Amino acid sequence: MTTDVVPVFDPSRLSMARVLAGLGKSDLGRAIDRSGGTVTQYELGQTVPTAETLQRCARALGVQVGFFAAGRPRLRLDTTDIHFRTTSGAASRLRWMAGVELLWELIDQVGRVVELPPVDVGLALGVRHGDPITTAHLLRKAWGLDSGPVVHLLRQLETRGVFARLLPHRDQSGGSFSSAPHGLPIIVLADDDAVERRFRTAHEVGHLLLHPEPAPGNARHEAEADSFAEEFLMPASEILDLVPGKADVKALRDVAAGYGVSPAALLRRTNSAGIHSTTAMRKIMADIVVEAGEPTRSAYPGERPELLAQAVAFAGQLGLPTSRLAAELRVTPTLLRELLNLPDTRPRLSVVS
Repeated sequence: MTTDVVPVFDPSRLSMARVLAGLGKSDLGRAIDRSGGTVTQYELGQTVPTAETLQRCARALGVQVGFFAAGRPRLRLDTTDIHFRTTSGAASRLRWMAGVELLWELIDQVGRVVELPPVDVGLALGVRHGDPITTAHLLRKAWGLDSGPVVHLLRQLETRGVFARLLPHRDQSGGSFSSAPHGLPIIVLADDDAVERRFRTAHEVGHLLLHPEPAPGNARHEAEADSFAEEFLMPASEILDLVPGKADVKALRDVAAGYGVSPAALLRRTNSAGIHSTTAMRKIMADIVVEAGEPTRSAYPGERPELLAQAVAFAGQLGLPTSRLAAELRVTPTLLRELLNLPDTRPRLSVVS
């Protein structure tokens, strides 16, 4: 067995891989026939694991042994660097952060071969541009949207240098979150209802433009991001003219579909705009439930992130195939496909007894 595959061991790389795999220290310890305390010593740099132990770690965590080597560019995020919409536990947040860190490394590798779109959201990141409503108006103006719905929201963001990723199915409780490490905006979304996902995308854009300093779980930040998303997707001046004051479920559904939002989001908007009272809003939503059975899920598949997968495919044409890209990142092809939201196309072998 090769003993020098990791010339210099980086303890933080082991911690990153473990967290990304969703394993606790005791879990990894059992997988490599060590105690959780020993894993802690490895991650604190108090003990250097043997080459054989690193091989076991790599198999357990779905990475290559070289992943644990020091010297490669590394993004280090803290919980205060990410806009978390959810109040999930610390373990989940750490796993999501590790995913963003690895995604940043992937973007860095691809960017060495392919010229990626420059970051130009339309308004500068890292500074406030006013209150949520003003910021929404400024962004619509920057995008040339005088009126009407925002068409192809995710595609427009990607052409402006914003990277997006859908959470793996095991992490759907994440909802949505965003960050802009080193000025690179990244939005991560749950892969669920397409129309709700579109609203959350606008919500995260609101965070990136309104809140230079993230404050996870901050109620004011969340309310401001919602206000931005509502005005950006459904300007009050237009909604007031289109939505009837009376409880007309069909009319509400038609307007919601035209603006690419859910009936529930539209009702929240009409409530905040003073068209419907809170009591009327709840009654209309109940009527929608009775009429449709399950009210808010859309059959529309919606937009899905494409920029990074297309860039990786282009890099392959330029001499950086996915197999080599996975090797550069020191991860398995399976993990790379997951980062790119690509399905596993390998044939599944089943043994017939």
